[in-house]
Formats: sequence, structure tokens, C-alpha cells
Amino acid sequence: MGSAGAGGILAMITSLLLGRLMGPSGFGTVALSQAVVLFALVVAQLGLVATGARYIAAAMGEEHLDECWRLAIFLFLVMLGSSILMSVALWYLSPLIGSQMASEGIASALYHFTPFGPFIGLLYWSSMVLKGMGWNVVQAFYESFLLPASTLALAVPSWCYYESVDAVILAYGAAYASTALISAVTAKSCLPGQDKTRSAKPATSRRELLWQSTPLALSGIGNRLLRRGDILVVGSILGDSAAGLYRAGNTVATVVRPLLRAASAFALHHLARSHGMKRSGFMRSHFGLNLHISLLVTLPIAFVAIIMATELLTLLFGPQYTDAAPVVQILAVAEIIMVGIGPLQTMYGVYKANWMRLTITLLAAPTAVLTSAALAPLFGVAGAAVGSLIGLIILAVGLLVYGLQKLHIGSILDSVRVKNSFFCIITAFGIANIEIETLALKACIALAGAIIWAASEYAHCCKWADQLRKTDHR
Repeated sequence: MGSAGAGGILAMITSLLLGRLMGPSGFGTVALSQAVVLFALVVAQLGLVATGARYIAAAMGEEHLDECWRLAIFLFLVMLGSSILMSVALWYLSPLIGSQMASEGIASALYHFTPFGPFIGLLYWSSMVLKGMGWNVVQAFYESFLLPASTLALAVPSWCYYESVDAVILAYGAAYASTALISAVTAKSCLPGQDKTRSAKPATSRRELLWQSTPLALSGIGNRLLRRGDILVVGSILGDSAAGLYRAGNTVATVVRPLLRAASAFALHHLARSHGMKRSGFMRSHFGLNLHISLLVTLPIAFVAIIMATELLTLLFGPQYTDAAPVVQILAVAEIIMVGIGPLQTMYGVYKANWMRLTITLLAAPTAVLTSAALAPLFGVAGAAVGSLIGLIILAVGLLVYGLQKLHIGSILDSVRVKNSFFCIITAFGIANIEIETLALKACIALAGAIIWAASEYAHCCKWADQLRKTDHR
């Protein structure tokens, strides 16, 4: 958790420095190229990161050590091969993509970034193996700390020395490559069964593995559209400078996301373990604790971001980014919703209801993209942010309705408390619309509110931690 938090700070420092140095146009080109390549590689990894981790963990639990190694090799070949094919296709199509988008520099950026696609695929594979083996701390360190640290060390000096967007793109690629190689070496060393005699028949059907990963792959595409489709729309319709503004607003609004990713990795392990042990009370306590720990971090920051959006953008990125203030406010609300449904999406995986989650995601994601595309020409970057928010609301409602009707997880949802989140949003927008001329007074109000929401969520965390201790000893 500490490494994820430090990594999030490093990632934000990188964005702040590059945003100030490169300006909205260059910063937008980098952000847009990342969004295109990472979206394509999410498609290429075929949903195998989550599925493969679960199967490797199951084989480890059943002491089929040779199966752990065999699964890892099979998935290595599939994931790396698909990443190479996708990277080649994207590299070849980069001029066509550039001609179809409003961005002036996207074609060159893709040309320089796509050769690093196989390394990103290798990083996905390493992450899958480390999660499957229960090395969550190591995986979080590499992905949430080492990668942003390498990016900061390479990208900012590249701009200072060359003052070239392409040089920054190459620096990002080098950061992914170095992190992927270190992660892969660690993943290989932690795998058991490398020296075991192979049984005649694999314990896990490869067809079953790919079948289980299919809904996760499509869900991953949908989730990527929900989280990054907005910036693709902005870059395609409004151009590089608008993409830079949107990226700046998104950076401020989602600063806690790396820390929450680490928390979700631990939540998956404990929720799946509780479900396998058929201990519903234990699972309910883990669900509530994970949710309120996430809200403990998210609500105070969202409250401050909504009230101080303009001031934060001016302080962090510079006055040329103040037009992104509505983006900060809208995406801060979206972040609260995303945090709220995070453990719920994990539950769908635990219950193996991936096809159900896919159906809901494939309803929400295209709606978000189409709404963003419709509103962006009318309202600029704020319109794209509203489209993203609408998609997340549809996703949240769908997950709740289907979860209650089909999965019968009402008892688990007893841990959900939306009152704090609702009042936090309403209060923050109410204060933001009051003209407070004194900056110090405005900052004091924002800080006081953040403390109140943090204290309230901390009380919920204590409650569920105490409940967890009680259920753990039964």
C-alpha cells in the first residue's frame, strides 16, 4: 500500500512537470498516444491477467506445482504473442489513425511508442503470475512504484534535453521495458514446479481457461472505454490541447487511483478465500472494510478537488490549464462512484458471474463513449467528462440490480453506506458555487470538510475491522 501511494505521488509529479514544461498540446499528445496503445494492449491480453492468476492460485492451493509452471508458460506464449501482433498492427496503422484524428502529433507518437507494446504485454504476464502466487506486495511495488519512478527518471530529463514529444514517448517506452524485464525475472523465479516431471495430461483445460477469460477480456475493453474512452473522444474531436487539458483534470481528480488498485488486489484474494471457505460473514466484513478504506482516502480528496478545482490546476499545472476545472469536479464525482462499485465488481469475479458483468459493462461503456462524443463538440472537455460520469452511473445501477436479483448478495451489500458519499458531493458543489473571495478561507473550509468526511469513514473502517476480528475467530 505504501509503495502504491508513493508511486501515485511520483506519477502525479511526472504529469505535473511534463504538463508545465510541454504545455497542453505536447502533454495531450503524450496522453493520447498512451490511451490508444494501452487500450489496444488491453484487447490483446485477452482477459488472461485475472483468469490466469486465479487458475495459478488454484493449482498452487491444490499442490499441482507442475501445473503452475505449465499454465505460466502457456499464458506467456499467448499473451506475448497477441501483444506482438497487436503492436505490429498498430504500428502499421499509425499513419491512418493520425489522419482520422484531430491530433497533429498522434501518428508520430504511435510510431515511436508501439514497438514497446510487447514489453507492456510482458508486464501484464508478470503481474498475472505474481498475483497468482500471492506476491501482491511485490507486484504492487513493480507496477505502482517502479514503473512511475522509472518514468519520472527518464521522461522529464528527455524533454529537458531534447524538447521533443517523441523523446518523451521513447522514455515512457523505456520505462515500461525496464520494469517489464525486472518483473518477468521475478515472476519466473517465484514459480514452483519448474523441475517437476510433467503429468501426461494438464489438470486445467486450455479451452476452459480461454473461455473463462473471454468475458473478462470484453469487460476489460468496456472498462477501458469507461476510464479512457473520454480522452480518446477528446483527442479525436477537439485535438491535442484539449486532450492535455483533460489529462490535467483527470490527474487531479484521480490522484488516489494507484493506491486503490493495490487495495483491490488484496480484496480479491480475501474475498475469493472467504467465498471458498463458505464463510459469508467473513466475506461481508472484508467487503465492508475494503470499501470504506477506499472511501476514507477518496472522499476527502474529492471534496477538496471539487471546491478548489481552479486553484489546484493553477498551482499544479499553471494558469493555462484552468479551463479544465469542470473536468476535475465531474471526474471527482466519477471517482467516488468507481470506488463504490470496485468491490462489487470483484464480487462478480468471485461468484464467476463474469458474463453477467460483461453484459452490464457492454451497456455502460458504449453509452459513455457515445455521450462523450455527442457532448464534447457542444461543451468541450466538460461534455466528455459528463459522458464518462453517465457511463459509470449506468454501470453502478446495473451491477446493483443484477447483483441483488441474480447473485443474491444483499447481505454483503449491507456494508454499503452511500449517505456519506452523497452528502459529500452535494456539500462540495454547494460550497464551490459560493463566491468566496478569500483563498485562505476557502482552503480552510475545504480542509475542515475533508477532515469531517475522513473521520466519518474512519469510524466505518473501525466498525468493519472489529467485525472482521470477531468473524475470523469463529
